[in-house]
Amino acid sequence: MIRPLLLLALLPLAACGPRVLTLDGTESAAAGATPRLALARVTQPETTAPQLELRTADGAVRVGQLGLLPPEEAPPSPGGGIPLALRDGTRILAGRVEAPGSAPYECRFRVLNPARGMGGGGAGGCVTADGTRIDFIY
Repeated sequence: MIRPLLLLALLPLAACGPRVLTLDGTESAAAGATPRLALARVTQPETTAPQLELRTADGAVRVGQLGLLPPEEAPPSPGGGIPLALRDGTRILAGRVEAPGSAPYECRFRVLNPARGMGGGGAGGCVTADGTRIDFIY
């Protein structure tokens, strides 16, 4: 009788761990190249500062923190004018993911439902200085 009660008591603690969002993306090294699968794990996607772990097609793992991009750094809307991220209520999360001995990726994600963070859907990706891109829709 004690064991079932202990399990029931510990069950709420198991749900208290950080939420993780898994993303599938496509990695493209050059125009016309066949895209390859890349994976990402986003820890605490509902926050404005989630951690991104990016696993590229070659198996390298890069880690970094994303942060809410200040409004003045939001990309302009098509045709100029008020930044899209301010006009339609979406927000941009940006950051750098890196690993020792590997080129860092600069990442930007458009969050469609800021109240839910990345868990509310969006699109974005990461790019290296040499133009290798990884794109995600989530």
